[in-house]
Amino acid sequence: MSSLPPEHRPFLRAVIDRRLDDLPRLVYADYLEETDEPILVNRAKFIRAQIDPGTRKTEAEDYCRSLLNEHQRDWSGHLNTVLGAHIDTVRWSRGFPYWVPLTPQNIYDHGAILFNDNPLHEMQLLTSSEDELFEFLYTEDLPTIFESGPGFVTHSFLSRLTRMQIGPHRWSMVALRRMVGGAFRSALLTELVSLDLSDNPIEDTDVVWLLAMLQRAVFGNQLHELDLSFCRRITDAGANTLATAESLKNLAVLKLRGVPLGPVAMDMLHKRYGDGLVV
Repeated sequence: MSSLPPEHRPFLRAVIDRRLDDLPRLVYADYLEETDEPILVNRAKFIRAQIDPGTRKTEAEDYCRSLLNEHQRDWSGHLNTVLGAHIDTVRWSRGFPYWVPLTPQNIYDHGAILFNDNPLHEMQLLTSSEDELFEFLYTEDLPTIFESGPGFVTHSFLSRLTRMQIGPHRWSMVALRRMVGGAFRSALLTELVSLDLSDNPIEDTDVVWLLAMLQRAVFGNQLHELDLSFCRRITDAGANTLATAESLKNLAVLKLRGVPLGPVAMDMLHKRYGDGLVV
């Protein structure tokens, strides 16, 4: 399933399948330039400039920003249809979107097209209302965001996610726990290495719960980065738990910006994470 013309699909498939390789992107840029269509030619220039900005990096960044401001809606395809006025929040790298904010409704209705058209591998999961949360994230007593229940059983494309941000979600911690718990129970998140829970109403008891859930998560042993910045309800007790948790044995980066902690807790965290602690 794709919203792109058929002749573009092999190029995009190669870009998606070889996400870390610049060559398929440059091959696609060559194809776009050969069309002689101004919008596509500019897209080719954008891809090349983001991949190799040259010696004058600042000028290249300004040039890319100018092209994106002018053509983003045309280049975004179905992303523009889904996000509308919020299309400017999409993040681009090496010529393509890689980060996108989506609601469960977006994933249910449009996820397959969006992930088939773009090398997306980072996502912010948002909910527009508690009604949406209940409709799309709960399956009987077990919240399984990405695999069980209507629509999610076919969403294997989410296994490409390497980074996920959940929230901010400020309705209630109970709802947030179910939302996070669904992600932690998902069998699809096999590539996830970074989890962002910043600016949520997480408390010390929630930290204990998160770490217990992480032990059972499919991505638990490979989690490289955890962001709890601006979770201002975390105290020294929660920080001590983070400093001693066995379930974070492979964590290299812990972000706690905006979290008010005492010197003893900070010292414990520094001993555990060293330069990987971001405060």
